[in-house]
Amino acid sequence: MGKELYSDKKIKVAYFRDLIDEHDLIIGNKHILLQRGVLEELARTSSEKFKFKLHAINPDLNYSLKELNISYAEVGFAIAKARISELEEELSEAYSH
Repeated sequence: MGKELYSDKKIKVAYFRDLIDEHDLIIGNKHILLQRGVLEELARTSSEKFKFKLHAINPDLNYSLKELNISYAEVGFAIAKARISELEEELSEAYSH
């Protein structure tokens, strides 16, 4: 796991290893690789379509969420906050040069 972009007691989002184009979504002890562009796409997805897109990435996720009592809204919030952190880093780097 690379640098964390978001973390709470149930959900973490981090860079996948040291690759800034791919992300690791960690729910409980389940790791889900979000390939290039997926974090941004999910962060922009409406709440109505979010569950379906996440299910397309990992069909078994619904079971894990129920088992850990985590809602899709919580996952969406974590992903959005991770994307915000990523954008803040990009802005900071752009203005620090």
